[in-house]
Amino acid sequence: MPPPKTIYRFHVENLREVDRGLERIGRQLRRSLGERDDSSASALTKVYALALAVKVECRLNKLMYEPNVTQPDRNVLIAVDSQLDRWYSAVDLGMRKHWVAKGDDLSELTLGHDTFARYQTLRSVIGQDLRPLIELRNKLAHGQWVFPLSQSNEIAKEQKAALENEHALSLGLKSRLLDSFADVVHDLVVSRKAFEGSFERRYRSMLKVRQELAERRFDHFVAKLRTKRKRDQRP
Repeated sequence: MPPPKTIYRFHVENLREVDRGLERIGRQLRRSLGERDDSSASALTKVYALALAVKVECRLNKLMYEPNVTQPDRNVLIAVDSQLDRWYSAVDLGMRKHWVAKGDDLSELTLGHDTFARYQTLRSVIGQDLRPLIELRNKLAHGQWVFPLSQSNEIAKEQKAALENEHALSLGLKSRLLDSFADVVHDLVVSRKAFEGSFERRYRSMLKVRQELAERRFDHFVAKLRTKRKRDQRP
């Protein structure tokens, strides 16, 4: 097996290529929307969602092999099977390293009010924002682009609703939220000082994205794309 620093370089390059792919897919998706090419836009939306879910995993793999992550800490994360639980474990690991005595629970009593509130916030981002992307990726990767299915081949209603609710605007915003969140978790795992120094700034970035997601008007977004497209086509 290559040494951790080599594996880290692999993940850095993988993430860089995924980011390039996301940028190009997003650009083509916006172009299709501007051109009223609904069939292409529908297909590209699924590809964009799949690529964003891939980025979630790439960021986690990069985190695990950061040079400042010790091998014992890395082993804790590697031992967790699912990607979703591994994100939770990364947050738990950082909190235990810097605030909690070995064997103690992660609670308001052991962490203190402010740190416990931050801990809950990070877990809520995993549950509310990352989990739907991870679960949707599992369906999209199996070709379930219209009807996500359960193991019994019933329609997976939660993933079906998530799929229908995603579009170019929401996915672009969620990519920004992922970047801020992953940076926070990186700081938490690596350094208490870095985490405390960066949390408020990165948390405000996540709050801003969540506000934009709540206020999103996809119809206005598409109208602007079509107006720009029409203007660009003028002689």
